[in-house]
Amino acid sequence: MFCVLKFIEEEKGIRSFFKNLFNKKLPEPKQVNLMSAAPFFYLEISRKQCGENFERLSEMLGPCSRFILPCEDTEIPDNAYVKKYRPTVFPSVILLNSAEKILQSRHYDKSKYSIALVDRKGQFFGRAERLVTLASVIVIFTDNSFLYKGIAEDIFERYGASLIIRRCESLEFNCDFTVLPEENCIIERLDNSYKKITGASFNLPQEYEKLRPGLTDKLSFASALYELCAVKKLESVKYSSFSEAQIGEKGLNVLTTGHF
Repeated sequence: MFCVLKFIEEEKGIRSFFKNLFNKKLPEPKQVNLMSAAPFFYLEISRKQCGENFERLSEMLGPCSRFILPCEDTEIPDNAYVKKYRPTVFPSVILLNSAEKILQSRHYDKSKYSIALVDRKGQFFGRAERLVTLASVIVIFTDNSFLYKGIAEDIFERYGASLIIRRCESLEFNCDFTVLPEENCIIERLDNSYKKITGASFNLPQEYEKLRPGLTDKLSFASALYELCAVKKLESVKYSSFSEAQIGEKGLNVLTTGHF
């Protein structure tokens, strides 16, 4: 679960003074229920009511205080008692879905095509089987190769195909199509250069879009629904638009030396 937080302006004037003097009750978070998933909360509150360092807000929200999704006009300092939620998995899921969609929409000789997946933590090992149908050569760059051992054996038995598993420190862009989920990009090898494809925008299913409070970042909201509320309907979301740019060896070096 998580809580969407929006600051509201405090009432001013003599009437507000006496109102706050005799009524110190804090506003209560509104629970938003989801079909077949955990609920989330929405809270409108003044900055003063949160406490000097958000200690009162932390006490009010309990475990949810570690997963705050602020509206764009709501600031939360790093040293506050509550913590701003930051997406970890869902952006990578969207990119992986989109990479598959891009290749599935193309006509190319799969027997001569190669795909690389950069999965440092080994958290996407379940995706490897889906890549086998898209290319003849599959290379996995990971620092948790043991997570791929079982799936590699299963793929060999079922398809007769081998996964080439390497450590991230040996990352090279020799494949035709390299997917980097954690960097939200795909590197496609061209004749004399490389093309960097980055996810730009996506559509949230309407049933969840209508629940998204105004001024709330769409990616963060969707990520919180998926990661914290277990909304499985979002696991097939794909980017609807991309940004593309030609890059050279220098751009590739930034991706390798900067993160691995």
